[in-house]
Amino acid sequence: MLDDAGNLTTDKLRKIYENVGPLQLARRSFLGLRQVSTPRQYFGTMLEFVGRTSDISEEDIHRSVAIDVDYVGTMDFDMAPADMEFLMRQGAAATVAFLEEKKQLKDKQKKDGMEM
Repeated sequence: MLDDAGNLTTDKLRKIYENVGPLQLARRSFLGLRQVSTPRQYFGTMLEFVGRTSDISEEDIHRSVAIDVDYVGTMDFDMAPADMEFLMRQGAAATVAFLEEKKQLKDKQKKDGMEM
């Protein structure tokens, strides 16, 4: 990650990582804590969360963050703490990269608009 001066830094990732705990607590207070132990429960929970009538549109693809989960499978319910940590770091890195790309695109569009 680069800071505003273009120097290599991990500050943004560290700040996101430090906010994972409060975000998890907020999620639990709004969504509750649901244990999922079977594929059927997983699928049902996903349908409830996303909604049964929600279709993914072309617009959704451009505003979605792709997270490289590497060796962790979507049906891995008994993850070791190290695997959970890995996924949180991967999610934080992917989110920062996504936001940085969006910011750079917006900055470029502003710059291009000013040059006209």
